[in-house]
Amino acid sequence: MALVEPVIRALLDEMYGAYLAFVEQQLSEMGVHDPRPDALVIMSMLEGLSPFVGPGRRWHEHAESCVASIHAFLDARYEKPAKR
Repeated sequence: MALVEPVIRALLDEMYGAYLAFVEQQLSEMGVHDPRPDALVIMSMLEGLSPFVGPGRRWHEHAESCVASIHAFLDARYEKPAKR
């Protein structure tokens, strides 16, 4: 609907803007130098799952393992160094 309804587009832009700001803030606090690209990738991964594994979708039975895969990716990329 956002492609044809300006009001919906504006609402989605506002919602995703707040979402992006939150993810960027979290990444900044973790010490990511340029958080915008990473935040956009993370948001894309999370939002992109819905059409495939969301409730009632064809591959919904894989939703939990897909989320676990995203967690593994994030843990590997943003793992804090062990204290010595």
